[in-house]
Amino acid sequence: MSTTHSDKNFYSPVAEDLPLQKTSTRVMSYNVDSFSSETGMAIENITQLSNSKMVTWIRVTGLSDQLALTNLCNSFHIHPLAIEDIFHTYQRPKVDDYGDFIFVVLRLYCVKEKKICSQQVSFVLSNNFILSFEEFEDAGFKAIEDKLAVGSGNIRKRGEDYLLYTLLDTAIDNYYTIEEFFSEEIDTIEEQLTTDPKRNHFFNILSLRREIIHLRKNISPIHEVIGNLMRLDVSFFDKENKPYLRDLLDHSMRAEDSIEMFRDILGGLMDLYHSQVNNKMNEVMKTLTVMSSIFIPLTFIVGVYGMNFDFMPELHSHYGYIGVWLVMLAVAGGLVFYFKRKKYF
Repeated sequence: MSTTHSDKNFYSPVAEDLPLQKTSTRVMSYNVDSFSSETGMAIENITQLSNSKMVTWIRVTGLSDQLALTNLCNSFHIHPLAIEDIFHTYQRPKVDDYGDFIFVVLRLYCVKEKKICSQQVSFVLSNNFILSFEEFEDAGFKAIEDKLAVGSGNIRKRGEDYLLYTLLDTAIDNYYTIEEFFSEEIDTIEEQLTTDPKRNHFFNILSLRREIIHLRKNISPIHEVIGNLMRLDVSFFDKENKPYLRDLLDHSMRAEDSIEMFRDILGGLMDLYHSQVNNKMNEVMKTLTVMSSIFIPLTFIVGVYGMNFDFMPELHSHYGYIGVWLVMLAVAGGLVFYFKRKKYF
């Protein structure tokens, strides 16, 4: 069972804002027969690689050193508007065609220590090179580096556009990891609601629902991004690689369908919570009603014999006190037997 759900603490599945990671660069150049990688290469040396016949992936991790990154972007003649979007890390997923290069932005999600983390990832694709900008390093992209190094798969056999497809595919596949996280959390909440619904469970549902809506806002534009990529007519995006984009479109649609399903499930859990709370309240009211029904006739009897009249025969009877008690016990027992037979409790 998830440890994030506590009866004492308000649940939030979103990690706190992570500190800016120190900027680092890793330059990978490859073709079918060779691969080279270098970390911390000087900007002027990186710029010279743009004229290489090999495909070059410049992976930038951390956006803290904005001056160095701006110089890097300027050396590749990246448009100022694209540079501005790289540093403004809450952009809507989109693709922009600047003629000499295309600029792609989307949001990358992951789960760390039972918390959802997200970051903006930007890609600049041009002839024979691609630049990627991440707020912090992602393990999925590290796996792509390993494939490039060993030459597995088709990445080294195809151009920079196929590398962009692979990076986008990794980012979109991460949505399934988030969906598994939501599925587990929803199952946990549902189990708690069916056993012992509490007020904080309702806030947990609202928090999950808010995050699912936020995730949907970042998944829905992916269709438009992929569609625009498929319609682009640029020399550095081969037509033979465009069919792979249909696979991305299918994955994004499946991810969005799952998000819609989770939102419907959470709506059902909210109804279940209210139903369980109402049922619990009804049980309390039924118990109080049964107790009141038992004590009302007893109160009447006690009230009658609490009157101060001189001529009440039972008051002077030797067994009057015991008799009244026996009558009250008989009435109470009879009512309990009646309610039990009617299955009121």
